[in-house]
Parts: sequence; C-alpha cells; structure tokens
Amino acid sequence: MSEITDVIMRDIEADVSIKAHTISIEVDAKGFLKRRRIIRLVGTVHSEASKEKASWIAEHHAGDNYDVVNELTIK
Repeated sequence: MSEITDVIMRDIEADVSIKAHTISIEVDAKGFLKRRRIIRLVGTVHSEASKEKASWIAEHHAGDNYDVVNELTIK
C-alpha cells in the first residue's frame, strides 16, 4: 500500500500549482473483510484550488480500487 502513497505524494510535490503547508496520505481498509480501501488526504493547504488539485491527483491514481477522502483544511 505504500507504493500508491509514494506515487501520489511525488505527483503532489512535483505540481508547482499546489501550495501546501503539510499534506499527509493515509491508506485504510474498511469493512468486514477489509475489502474497501480508502485513501485519506490530511493536512493544510493555502487555497481551495490546491485542495481540489491534490484531490484530483489522488483520485487519478486511485482508480476503482480506492475511495478518496479529502480532509485537507485551508489555512
């Protein structure tokens, strides 16, 4: 599971349009058999545009295998 977090974090850091204080990516498994996987974005960003862009990058890499939960706050 760490591979997907590395890929998402690398793309977020490479995007110069995302202005972030801190962004952390957590991967959880939910459900009875732990089949539902969730990528959770937590941390702070400077603007709504940065929040949406980070979410879009995570959703792009997640595909159908993961649900993305954006818990980023705007500072």
